[in-house]
Amino acid sequence: MAKTANRNREGRNLVWPCKARAARCGYTLVELMIAIVIVGVGLFPVIQLQLVSMRNSTYAEERTGATMLAQAVADELRTRALRWTGSTAFNAIFPDILTDNLPTCQSPLNTATNLRSLLRFRAQDIAAGQPLAQATPVNRLGNPVTNFPNLTGMGAIYRVHYVAYRDCPRPDDAVVDDDIIKVIIYVSWDNRTFGHQDYDWNVGWTVADMFWKRHMVSTTVTLRRQR
Repeated sequence: MAKTANRNREGRNLVWPCKARAARCGYTLVELMIAIVIVGVGLFPVIQLQLVSMRNSTYAEERTGATMLAQAVADELRTRALRWTGSTAFNAIFPDILTDNLPTCQSPLNTATNLRSLLRFRAQDIAAGQPLAQATPVNRLGNPVTNFPNLTGMGAIYRVHYVAYRDCPRPDDAVVDDDIIKVIIYVSWDNRTFGHQDYDWNVGWTVADMFWKRHMVSTTVTLRRQR
């Protein structure tokens, strides 16, 4: 009887460690699954935040380039206005700024009628003609772009447009001053996710109010005849 009892105790001692190991292994697996879930839940938002940060950084870079280009165009127009003196005709100094059909301050802006493409910048042609659809793409320096290796960040492409107004002293005054012309410069741009195809520009984004849905910055410059 004593020998039988000893054998039973020895058998139980052999079985219990196995059960204990199995219990410990199962508990470790549950912990591992919980850890995977926690890491996955925490890592996904971090990745999303990084992607959003990258997109915002790219957009900020594109917007900075557009703002620099708009300011450069405004500075060039101001410099040219220094030669607009005496009886010199406006279009002799600004042949690329049309003075015909300029809206007065009472006239609402009409995209098809008043918004035009800037023809030249820094002695280079940047539009095939005055109509909105004929603007050609340029880089942030204002140089024409003929190939599109990259359409975001440093490789974004821009188009330059303007609206010219005769100055009106008071909102309800019909008299305008022909010696003062206000020009609003618009620089819009394409990137990889918005209107980056050349045919998209010609077909879609130049029709009516679709233009105003583009990425865009603007600045205003006042041109005054020197007396």
